[in-house]
Amino acid sequence: MPTNRRQFVKRTALGGTVGISSVIAGCMGGDDDTELQVGIVDPLTEPVSLFEIDEIADAVGENMGSEYDLTVNAAEGSPQVINQLSAGELQIGNVAYASFPQSISQEAVPGGLTGIVTEARDAHPDYKPWEILTLEDSDISEPEDLEGAEFGVNAVGTGVHAICELGLEEFGLDPDEDVEWVEIEFPAIGSALRDGRIDAGIFVPIFAHAEEAEGGVELVFDSTDVWDEQYDFTFLAARNEFLDGNEDVVEYFLEDYVNLLEYIYDDDNRDDVVSLVSEEFDIPEDLLDLYYLTEEDFYRPQDGRLDIPRLQEVVDRLVESEFIDEGITVDDHVTNEYLP
Repeated sequence: MPTNRRQFVKRTALGGTVGISSVIAGCMGGDDDTELQVGIVDPLTEPVSLFEIDEIADAVGENMGSEYDLTVNAAEGSPQVINQLSAGELQIGNVAYASFPQSISQEAVPGGLTGIVTEARDAHPDYKPWEILTLEDSDISEPEDLEGAEFGVNAVGTGVHAICELGLEEFGLDPDEDVEWVEIEFPAIGSALRDGRIDAGIFVPIFAHAEEAEGGVELVFDSTDVWDEQYDFTFLAARNEFLDGNEDVVEYFLEDYVNLLEYIYDDDNRDDVVSLVSEEFDIPEDLLDLYYLTEEDFYRPQDGRLDIPRLQEVVDRLVESEFIDEGITVDDHVTNEYLP
């Protein structure tokens, strides 16, 4: 059982957003049920990464160091996190709206998974969505002009890719025939666009803001053209084999997580949070200040609650569009019961 809050987070090489490509293997797989191994993908999208910052953890981690230890591990994408959950290397991990139902229907994780808390919602009308950008001087002035384009995406088969595919279909294009998909890590999509290696690409808020600040890019379409209502794009899920008998540990963790959300969204704390995040993840402070934790960022409900009926609608559409092969009954695999 942990005894000191300062010891509760075991450091992994999260680094900056450009350096979250590996998991530190030696920090995983502890036998103690109070040692939570949590897998993430993007530290700036996923607030759980902020527990890595001592000043923030000390302010919000009421249960850390007494009820559980926490290790935050970074992976390249949600599919990799699901693989680690399947191997028992993680108790809790990041999943996306597209990878989660596939992991359930394919029984990818022994015993299954349960979604327990939202991390970020996309397509909120008042917040920044995913954006597909091109160069101002390109031949692409509207979505239909993407026919024949080389399209940059982080990985084919992901929820990000689903936004692109569904968007193309919305504008009458065939995503299998009319574009060439080019897989590029998020930090490199902007340079690939400017170097002419792709004609358009999809951008997470931080990189959209960076490119827009530099100038010379324009919007082709965004995820609000695809989804007419907000939905839980990414959330944390726990292995059912861990949940069984460890409900109290998860509840302690989520109590601290909600404390974290309330703290970072308090206007009185924002300047300090931005400064600390800039230092921790080696991101320019002026870039973070443009968007981080504002309406220029993804929307994050401060109570952490998942919109289960809406997630069902989203999964059903993925099935109808044949992006995934089989749907699930979301209510059987997602719950808000562990939240305070």
